[in-house]
Amino acid sequence: MRARQALLSAIMAMAGLGFLSGPARAGSMEVAPTTIDLPAGSGTAVFYITNRGTVPIVAQIEAYDSHQTEKADRLDRSDSLLVSPPMARLMPAQRQIVRLAFKGAAAAGEERAFRVLVSELPDPQAEAVQGIKVMLQFSVPVFKAGGGAPTSAHLAWNVARGPDGLSLVARNLGTRHVKLSNLALATSGGRQIAIVPKSFAYILAGMSHRWLLASDLKSGETLHLTAHDDSADATIDAPVVQ
Repeated sequence: MRARQALLSAIMAMAGLGFLSGPARAGSMEVAPTTIDLPAGSGTAVFYITNRGTVPIVAQIEAYDSHQTEKADRLDRSDSLLVSPPMARLMPAQRQIVRLAFKGAAAAGEERAFRVLVSELPDPQAEAVQGIKVMLQFSVPVFKAGGGAPTSAHLAWNVARGPDGLSLVARNLGTRHVKLSNLALATSGGRQIAIVPKSFAYILAGMSHRWLLASDLKSGETLHLTAHDDSADATIDAPVVQ
């Protein structure tokens, strides 16, 4: 169980589908859309798996509750998000509709977060071939907002010192997830501070995310951050507290 959980955490870190604007494609399997917001009323949605290859593929579809801490992400099997069908065999050029249905509870002003894993499995009907075949897996973020007032993200930034050195910390004090990209941190004098890893990040409501800073800073030095909020298609321009 522990080994499977570690694998799921690695999948979340590697997939990053929620940050792509178009379909996600690797090898012969394509998944679209790459982020899903379930409507507040019906709580249902669909996405598509397409076989772009020349041979049949088998796909397994599983729903997980998504949890997050500052240091790690965790996936647990979901009883609240249903998928249909849970498995499909696609012929070349075939597109499979996958239906999602939320059957849980989302409190007013709160957001539930899920991941749908789409895994390519060995085709039992395929002829044995020599060599190694890489099986693909995609991780699709799914969100369900509760009724009442619209949810929104609100970020607070600061620099923290710890055993690993300096870190940039973003805390999402709002009630909606946020997806960040194109982060840049600089001093008031214009000196750029390297952020590690310099990649997009995904922060659930009420959670936080930490990046290591590759440069040292003077105590009390004024900092400024710019980034892009992909979830709201907006630019972030904010001071950072040391």
